[in-house]
Amino acid sequence: QGGYYFNGGPFTLPMDGALSVGQGWGPGATLYRFFLSDAINFRSHIRLGMEAFYNNEDDFILAYYYFKPQPSEALSDSLDVGNALSETAHSFSMSGQTWSGSLTNTFYGTFKKDSITASGKADTGSSEFVLAIQSANSGVIVRRMFDQKDTFQQAAVYIDGSLAGTWYHAGANPYHRWCEDEFMVPAKLTNGKSSVRVKLVAAAGKPAWNAYKYWAFTLAPASSLPTSVAPRLNSERTKSPEITINRYSISIPFASAYEVRILRPDGRLVKTLKASAPAVFMISDQKLKAGFYIVNVSTGRQKISKTMMAY
Repeated sequence: QGGYYFNGGPFTLPMDGALSVGQGWGPGATLYRFFLSDAINFRSHIRLGMEAFYNNEDDFILAYYYFKPQPSEALSDSLDVGNALSETAHSFSMSGQTWSGSLTNTFYGTFKKDSITASGKADTGSSEFVLAIQSANSGVIVRRMFDQKDTFQQAAVYIDGSLAGTWYHAGANPYHRWCEDEFMVPAKLTNGKSSVRVKLVAAAGKPAWNAYKYWAFTLAPASSLPTSVAPRLNSERTKSPEITINRYSISIPFASAYEVRILRPDGRLVKTLKASAPAVFMISDQKLKAGFYIVNVSTGRQKISKTMMAY
């Protein structure tokens, strides 16, 4: 985001910046970041945590995301390593086994106080198993839950006998040992199949490859996804006259009575404006602190929401 260097004063870059900062390490910073080149994919929700640093009683976050009405992937199978029934159902086998047992530990981050117990195995040879997938697909993501106490785990990945690439995890955490990582299997090795046989060959000279659970997520074929995604602010937005918001003003074209409510991202009301004719409200006249805001425009029949940034 800017790390400690936002303490040097406000700055603005294409992907991140600090619009305002407090004195020294004091409160009052307004920061932004756009994850365009390193997008955060999510399936159902995101739980965002923030490190408590000095006085964070009044922190709030505004997040935008790109909405797709059809899911781009779906969970198609899961394997519990160490569970005899699950292993049998997935034709699981292992050579060069070095360990089996259970582990009770935590994930790093927001959930670092929540202990989880699971059974797993480790090997310096290879492991094989079959995962069910959807035949119409544009690839498959294989996810692994593992113990990350050992640094630089690495394995060659084979799909139905064909080399798919190297699965590599950099780093380790001996304190919060649970971790999940993923390997992307290309469509040329999965399309048209209802299942795939996965073989993982542990790299020589690296720590034993361990796993407690595997999941298969089937990626939807490109033809089933929408070609464009429009913002979904409310059901009547496409029928409404265009409201224009820039860094200087809010322009409302309505000829009948309406109300403009300016809110902080956490929903707190900052300003209410009313009019009954087209008008241009200068942002500088509203005496807003620098940051993101939500603008709700209401008439007797509809409500339109937009966002803006005050400098």
